[in-house]
Amino acid sequence: MALLAAAAIAGDLLQGIASLRAGRQNAAALRAAATDALRTGAAQEAQLREVARKAIGEQVAAQSGNGFVGNVGTAVDALHESQVNAALDAMRIRNAAQSKADGYNYQARTAEEQAWFSLATSALGAGATAYSQSQDWKAARAGQSDWASPAPVGMKPQGMQPGSSFVLGGY
Repeated sequence: MALLAAAAIAGDLLQGIASLRAGRQNAAALRAAATDALRTGAAQEAQLREVARKAIGEQVAAQSGNGFVGNVGTAVDALHESQVNAALDAMRIRNAAQSKADGYNYQARTAEEQAWFSLATSALGAGATAYSQSQDWKAARAGQSDWASPAPVGMKPQGMQPGSSFVLGGY
């Protein structure tokens, strides 16, 4: 019977440890996704800025070719508006990437917390099993048990009399 109790306790603990490892691996994958989201956002932002600079350069060349004076009036206003729009687009990309990364990091923290709670739950289950078994053994040694030996984990005697058969799971 002691082997059954030890196996149940070890099973509880191993399940908790496995949950902890899986949670940590999930958290690491989510943190990698967060880093990737930031890198992708930075690359998109750099690409946008490059395209915007090229477009503004072409805009200046077109204005000059059409006889506009490049640094006054409507020509300056148009360039300023293009630069502002490009900066806003870059900020939108950066913000979207940061929001995505924040979401992944939140999921990573949640996965780790759940893993630690699973380990704690398993440890408490193992402790409860150990306590239950010690009480069963204590009762058996004191002659207060209906059994000649303590009941296996998850089984209780039902009016056991000498020579009768036992019923599994008699709750």
